[in-house]
Amino acid sequence: MANIKLIALDMDGTLFDEQGKISKKDRETLQKVTDAGVAVAIATGRAYTELPIEMLYEVGVRYAITGNGSAVYRLPNRECVFSDCLDNEVLYAILEEIGQLDIYYDIYIEGTAYCPKSVCHNIRRMDMPTEIHEHVERTRIVVDDLIDFIKASGKQVEKATANFALLEDGTLLGREETAKILDKYPQVQYLSGGYHNWEFTKTGVTKGSGIRFLAEKLGVAMESTMACGDSQNDLAMLEAVEVAVAMGNAKEEVKQIADFISKTNNESGVAYAIEQLVFGENQ
Repeated sequence: MANIKLIALDMDGTLFDEQGKISKKDRETLQKVTDAGVAVAIATGRAYTELPIEMLYEVGVRYAITGNGSAVYRLPNRECVFSDCLDNEVLYAILEEIGQLDIYYDIYIEGTAYCPKSVCHNIRRMDMPTEIHEHVERTRIVVDDLIDFIKASGKQVEKATANFALLEDGTLLGREETAKILDKYPQVQYLSGGYHNWEFTKTGVTKGSGIRFLAEKLGVAMESTMACGDSQNDLAMLEAVEVAVAMGNAKEEVKQIADFISKTNNESGVAYAIEQLVFGENQ
């Protein structure tokens, strides 16, 4: 059993159940492991302002690896301790092209999500549950022109996301076209964080690079790290850590690289993995 000192947890499909809640068992186990001196971080594709900060802080989470590794923040004061952003000039070129498609897209700057007014009609068309549509509507700041806004801000973009409407024939409107556009720019990389979307960051930026930075900052050897995840955007993180945990509900490609397959997110799979791998409890 590894001597775990840092645990990184994906949120959606991992720490959160299908209702977007953290189970009582997961809460109790996270408090127990942090009381034992283990650092716990969230590793998510979300922006900082999308996180339930109070809920996470209460269970001992002190760091958030956000935007698929593009920025690391300290909780609860939103202090950015690391960022590795997209090249804005490259991003402008991409946005010019995908802006011609009938899709939804947004960007993250310093932990806040922004979208152009022209794509808001697509939020309710995205292939995802209604509660996530509502979450997007609550958390995005709408601007008139996204490129002009970025230029006026003088800031760099952490991550961008594109989501697509599901047509009656089962195809996703604009998804293949968006991939072809992104393929033209070696300065960016993209993957699906869920619901068939495309999330793109600077090439080389992943949840794996985020946890490596955080481990170095905390003085923790990678041999003492553990991570739990379920989706494609968790693969790099699971490959980076010493102990890789796939949730019981994880995609098959995630399970294939895991050292341990836990219970599902609806069965307190995070707590089960920690009990087995950190505390050595046999159940």
